[in-house]
Amino acid sequence: MSIKQIPYLLLTLSLLFVSSCNDKDENNSNSNDILVGSWGEQFEYEFFELIFYSDNTGIMNVYCNGGKNPDPFSYSFDMGKMRLTIIFDSDPEPPIVYDVKISEGRLELDCVSGDFEDFSMYRIQ
Repeated sequence: MSIKQIPYLLLTLSLLFVSSCNDKDENNSNSNDILVGSWGEQFEYEFFELIFYSDNTGIMNVYCNGGKNPDPFSYSFDMGKMRLTIIFDSDPEPPIVYDVKISEGRLELDCVSGDFEDFSMYRIQ
């Protein structure tokens, strides 16, 4: 390798490094974007609303008999496995784990651990 080729080699390596770093950052920061917003489901006498914020926190509101019961939570979402884990502030153990399906404004949550309800929610906001 000649001395004239070294700058080209360094430039090529630096471009590869920068582009690979950008891809990783974008994938990590946007993995929960498909959840962010409000989702709701009506049961017989109750309305459930899950609000997901981009900072991996949220609130579950249960509307019943004219009142609202908010329950804050934190969550993590693995987009590769489509797996959602929710930890409620009021009852952190055990975490609630869901398999997730999202399509056409619908959010399907199938509880796989934590003994909680399955949900079939529609996007509110």
